Amino acid sequence: MFGLLPLLFALAIVESSFHNERLLFEWRHWLAPLALSLAAWLALCESVVRVLARVRDRRWLDRWDVVAQCLVLMWFAWLCYRFHWVREVKAYTPAILPWVVMQAVHWWSMAAAMRTVGGHPWTRRGLLMHHIRFGMLPMLIMLPVFDLCNAATLRFGVQEWFIAHIGLQMTMVIGSLALGLAVVGILPAFLVRMWRAEPLADPALARVLSEACAQMKVGVRAIMLWPVPGGKVYNAAVLGVVPRFRYVLFTEDLLKDFDVRLLLAVLGHELGHARHRHLFVYLIFAIATLLASFLLSKPATALVAHLPGGTRLLPDVQTGIATVALLALKWRLIFGYLSRACERQADLAGAELVGDARVMQRALREVARLSGQAENAPSWRHYTIAQRVAFLERVAEDPAVGARHHRLVSRVTYALILIVLALATVVAIIHVRSGAGLAP
Repeated sequence: MFGLLPLLFALAIVESSFHNERLLFEWRHWLAPLALSLAAWLALCESVVRVLARVRDRRWLDRWDVVAQCLVLMWFAWLCYRFHWVREVKAYTPAILPWVVMQAVHWWSMAAAMRTVGGHPWTRRGLLMHHIRFGMLPMLIMLPVFDLCNAATLRFGVQEWFIAHIGLQMTMVIGSLALGLAVVGILPAFLVRMWRAEPLADPALARVLSEACAQMKVGVRAIMLWPVPGGKVYNAAVLGVVPRFRYVLFTEDLLKDFDVRLLLAVLGHELGHARHRHLFVYLIFAIATLLASFLLSKPATALVAHLPGGTRLLPDVQTGIATVALLALKWRLIFGYLSRACERQADLAGAELVGDARVMQRALREVARLSGQAENAPSWRHYTIAQRVAFLERVAEDPAVGARHHRLVSRVTYALILIVLALATVVAIIHVRSGAGLAP
């Protein structure tokens, strides 16, 4: 279903197509092709889902989701590069909307297959709203904020001042870092309200979970019920890096079907992310990838141009292919490894809180069973449930395994900090020597 990578690829397409030459734009010329595209996409999705509903195999459902994401991105790239959509709307929020609409059609159609494959009573509207509220909503908040900040800094000359003094690249880094910190600090409070989270109805359970937070020395503002209408969802989340704005959320189904020991294991996992500052680690990685993109963008684009048929591509298409390829390398491979390591460290925190790695194992298996997910189902950001359970078994037999993993994550974090400092130094030196910097 909805994931980080398709969104990053869509944003890369928007960014790389922004500098196209402008075409004469008339809505009457666009409405018919757009309507036909949506109608054809809806018909295709409905046809495929009917087949998947009869097959009743989760693996084929997951494969179709990957294919659908690729088709949507290809259509969106065609819209941006062929018809110069982004140059007409001139801002990220409206630019990304066609991709969002095609995603919505895909989710609307998936409900029937989800009901038969997963055994959960998803309605079309319920599944669509689930993805919009819990997948799209952060983006739908952040992109307008980014557009407004960008317009304001252009209007009052702030960008020009920074670019003149520290260069385009470092201006982008500082601006992205400032916006990222502001969003990370403020967004959780908005999400909790928009997701209609509620205080836990059971005061005894709330007290037990609050005492566990104190035991792990992780401050939270509230532990709340996470209503997910439309179907069954077994999930929990920690939002926020500042204790005053940090919330822990449990879905209704998780609270209903898990006993206290299993809930504590899940809570320990979520608090582990906060205690080990994984969100800051991810932010450091994002800064590293942004700096690396300044250094690798031109060489990667030149490489695309030298591939068979590359010279026949428009320059913005070459840039788009290079950008998406770099994103896939940095986020799918490198960040995937980092995320899996952090998730494994969070599993260790859950086992530590309950005092037994096998309780954490049981919690993971219960999530898979109740969600209708195979224990060997792959995930690019998590190890499979089977792999996570096997790791915890090794920890139960030899606690030194867990200690070694904590050291590994610490070394990776320090390495990321050094990489950011090195990349920032290189970018600054190039800017000073060239007087103009690198193209983003």
